[in-house]
Amino acid sequence: MGFQKNDKFRMIAMVVGLAIILVGYQAIVHWGDNAKLGDSPRADVIEEEIVLPPIDFEILAEVKDDSSGDRVVLEPKPFEHLSKMAQALLPAHLSALGEPVFPFDDSAKCGAPYRLRGELLHARNVTRSAGGPSEYWCLLRTDSGEEFFYVSIRLPDQLFGNENYARADGYFFKNYTQKIDGERLTRPLIVGRMLAPSARLIAPTTTIDPVIMADVRDAGHGEFRDLDERAMWHLLNVAQATTADGRADDAGLSNAKWLDYNALSELAKSPELFHGQAFSFTGVVVDSWSETQPENSLRMNRLTNAYIRNPELGDHLIRVIAPGGFDLKPFDRNPEAWTGWFMQLWAYEDTKGAQRRTPVFVIAKVDAIDIEEAPYVGQIQYGFMGLFAAIALLMFALIRRDKKSADAASVAWKKRRNHRRGDIES
Repeated sequence: MGFQKNDKFRMIAMVVGLAIILVGYQAIVHWGDNAKLGDSPRADVIEEEIVLPPIDFEILAEVKDDSSGDRVVLEPKPFEHLSKMAQALLPAHLSALGEPVFPFDDSAKCGAPYRLRGELLHARNVTRSAGGPSEYWCLLRTDSGEEFFYVSIRLPDQLFGNENYARADGYFFKNYTQKIDGERLTRPLIVGRMLAPSARLIAPTTTIDPVIMADVRDAGHGEFRDLDERAMWHLLNVAQATTADGRADDAGLSNAKWLDYNALSELAKSPELFHGQAFSFTGVVVDSWSETQPENSLRMNRLTNAYIRNPELGDHLIRVIAPGGFDLKPFDRNPEAWTGWFMQLWAYEDTKGAQRRTPVFVIAKVDAIDIEEAPYVGQIQYGFMGLFAAIALLMFALIRRDKKSADAASVAWKKRRNHRRGDIES
């Protein structure tokens, strides 16, 4: 009976083990399906509440600009309050708010934050009261021709460049009138923290400029050269315009070369011959990062960089740059198809301290690769489930048979024992 009892435990353990295997197998298959690129849901972006400097709108209610007399007056208490709060208004606030556009149709609200850009027409330092702070007053003109005043108590800490073009973040105060070079002007007044250098918005293009790409210099072995900023922003402009207009043919994407090991070798030998040419390749993201960008002519707040690994290219990593905040998920199980333009060779030092070079591509599009399962995969699953059911039934039958045999053996043993007792007593 002891041997039979141990056999029961073994068979029960086998059934439990098979059940665990089946559940684990189904979980792995289910996880694999969900991990397919293009099917798997990306992580939702958590939108955090933007905490702006606390504006006291009761104080600002004193501001008036209804009449010409109102517009030559700077209400001292509201102006001082808004000037103080403007010192806490950071560029990240305006970026997080989506760069609110100033309405030049007189619908702006006093104390509302805005981001404006324009050419600096006039600037001067003004001290309006004895012992008061020095104020930096400016007149700027936007690309569409509207003019506005900008005032801050901080001087710009960077030059504006040859174009004298600046970004003006701040709060709208009122429509204000003052004399500039003897001319009486009434313009919207923006109270801000400090003017910052900017760049004029350039026209989108879907054509690669060969002159720009001809000036690119590639890094040699151990030569840690910076990325070519001019070429990068040019290719990003093409990528943004191509994506927006769907004009892949204009930028050569429809005839992109396939980046295999031979093509990679050719890039390493004569990279200057391939600057600006379109390539396609597959690979998985092994590392990615997204960075906030300074003022630029494309108004791109963020760029995403990533390293791509393709087993067909050995241990060579590919660096890609994508406009905007691409959601590049490291270590996805399935590869993606990447298409973009070769910019230059870039040198880096890997984790083992070896000096390497890698091609840098500005990416125009990333396509998911749906890996279709073989048609017999489902049959294998059903076959496995049927086998499990058959084994489970067989074990159940063996346990029942063993129990009946054990019960019969127990009854027979009890009869023999009772019979021996009867013989002894007689």
